[in-house]
Amino acid sequence: FLLDEVLLAYNYLLGQRKTNDNLSGMVAVAQTEFARWLLGNTDISDQQALQAFYVFQTLCDLAEDNRRELRKRWEDSRYVWLPLQYALKPEDHDTQTELDAIIERATRHDFTLGNRVWYVINEQFQWEIARSIYRAEDYHVLWIHDFRGKNAAGKPDEMAYRQVATYLQALTARVRAYDEAGKLPVYMIFLDQHYFEINKSRLWLRLLYDPLNHEVDLPGGYEEWEDRLAELQQQLREAVESSTLLQVERSQYGDQWLENRIKVQINITNPADPSFWSWHIAGIIPMPDNNMRDHRKIAFYDITEADPYRGMAMFTGMGIGEHYTGANWEDRAVMVTGPDALAVKDAARTLLENQGFSPDQMPFPLRQLPKAADYDQRVAAQVAALPDWLEDELKVMQLHSETGFRDKPINPAKAVLYSLMPSGSVLTIPDSLWQSYIYASLMAGSALRGCRVLIIAPTEDTAPSAAAPTLARAHGLLGRIIVFSNDMQKRIEAAGGLLKVGLYAPHQGVGDIAGRMQQSMETEPEWSDRIYAFHSDVTSTSVMIPALLDSLGYGIHYLAEADSLARPKMHLKAYFFASALAWDKLIARPEWVGVFREYIVYLAQQSTPGSEATGARALPDVQAIPERLRAEVYGLVRNALAELTPEEQEQLIYYFTVGSVNMDYRSMCLDGEVMILLGGWQSLEGILDFMLLAGLCEWLETTEELDALLTPPGGLWRSMSGLIKLML
Repeated sequence: FLLDEVLLAYNYLLGQRKTNDNLSGMVAVAQTEFARWLLGNTDISDQQALQAFYVFQTLCDLAEDNRRELRKRWEDSRYVWLPLQYALKPEDHDTQTELDAIIERATRHDFTLGNRVWYVINEQFQWEIARSIYRAEDYHVLWIHDFRGKNAAGKPDEMAYRQVATYLQALTARVRAYDEAGKLPVYMIFLDQHYFEINKSRLWLRLLYDPLNHEVDLPGGYEEWEDRLAELQQQLREAVESSTLLQVERSQYGDQWLENRIKVQINITNPADPSFWSWHIAGIIPMPDNNMRDHRKIAFYDITEADPYRGMAMFTGMGIGEHYTGANWEDRAVMVTGPDALAVKDAARTLLENQGFSPDQMPFPLRQLPKAADYDQRVAAQVAALPDWLEDELKVMQLHSETGFRDKPINPAKAVLYSLMPSGSVLTIPDSLWQSYIYASLMAGSALRGCRVLIIAPTEDTAPSAAAPTLARAHGLLGRIIVFSNDMQKRIEAAGGLLKVGLYAPHQGVGDIAGRMQQSMETEPEWSDRIYAFHSDVTSTSVMIPALLDSLGYGIHYLAEADSLARPKMHLKAYFFASALAWDKLIARPEWVGVFREYIVYLAQQSTPGSEATGARALPDVQAIPERLRAEVYGLVRNALAELTPEEQEQLIYYFTVGSVNMDYRSMCLDGEVMILLGGWQSLEGILDFMLLAGLCEWLETTEELDALLTPPGGLWRSMSGLIKLML
């Protein structure tokens, strides 16, 4: 009763401002329900019932006292998280099943089974965006925060140009097939107005909005691009003229109908309205609501209630632009097909409803339909076809925090993972904007309970957002974590825990597989064997990596030249969690030798440059996972499970998250964000990458080491950054 009616009910509002910030209403419900249960379902005496009720009242009072103290400490009701340990004992959250259930109750969302997931690294995202546009048959949605018109040098952006060409080619191909297929995909782009304006997206989106008529006017030196786009437009016009069915429809519905059909539907969301101001964004300074933005980065196509395995959804931290490619951008994405993907269609419909769309204005592809009669049977058949150890493990939960002051279910999901992973667990938390004292405090508490916590942030040189206030917040928080870790070292170590800060500092570009592997293997802080206790055969294979890559004919290739970024930038918003047994038993196995070898082969194949001229089929395919790699991973897992008792297998806990949400206050309280949460063995999609990532860091023991890589802010910036932390 305390957990559901008080703690989870209040904690669901994490990140949201409470007008009447107290637990009285929730406590009243909890105490009433407890009394009803106590008197109706137990055989205790009236006196014993009164005593039990008094104990429960006292526990509720303690929760309110804690809320009041935290509200005073954080100075804002949005940042208060009540410890779930008031209602849970360690044995209540030490299995995957138990934690899954708590996350579902905390977020009011359910995990779905029967999904398939693929892990996307760096500029592979651009290839997969192109492939998804080509593959769409019914509709395609690009829900993005950045469609870059101009690069950092103020010149037309090459990657945006390439994706515009992809849209034109795909549209032309579908028009040519229209007479036979009888349908055309609806292409849609959702882009927040703030990002539309500051990133000069109008340069390219005007063309996509009116591809039959608009003429692109680029600066001198870009005549080749202009000619190529004009050629693609002409091919599209010729395809339209050659379509008998389109011409018949044109004669009936008119030219305006045709132009509205042969285009990409551009939807600029969250338009600025200067009449709405808020006092709850920057303290004493009133700010316009334009400071609350849709920061989600999603692409999806052909997802439908008629078939759980039709279409695909992709969730990421990247956008469309040069600086998301090349040697200087470290980022991740996840692609999902299966029943959980359907939630993104619902989220897109909610977005348009929030923008004022009425039901009859909703685009037909996004309207809700009843599920097919055999929908659940198809999912069950997919699950039944999996290996036994995967049947109940392909769990995915999709969470959306809405723009503005609406629901933020991502926040309780994160807080549960940071505060309830059992003792001995490994938490690896890299983020480009490490500013949240709330989440850091939960992780510090987990370290005191015996968890091994690795916090990874960028240096000043590798920060994608290097504004003075942003760096000031990061420096202040990371410095406090280091001081806390040192001061509490004996207590943390006594519990078996670890709390370390690493700053991302690679010596090479993101596509240099051999260089990154070598640096990672050579990075050995004194505590590394407490986490990375690899089998000796694994460490000895690192010297073979260059020869293996040479045998594959591997060369370092990038889609575009660097966009004025001198050092690789860490833009990750992906986190990995594993319980003690799940991590330690798996990491020590000798089968990692084969897994590492085949993984390097896979990475090398994925780095092969594609050909724009030959379309999507020439692009490396993330889904084309070699059978040898799959076999090595399956063998690793099967052998590990064979050595565990059923009771030990229950203690295997894995989670992996990817999305747009940062470890900052803006993501927590203001912006629209998305996060995909994977549970169980499927979470191992990212484990190899996270092993490598830790070796690309400088691990800090003192604040002096922090100062060397992240310049200490002055007093003015430190004060200002605290005042405007919600806007950073």
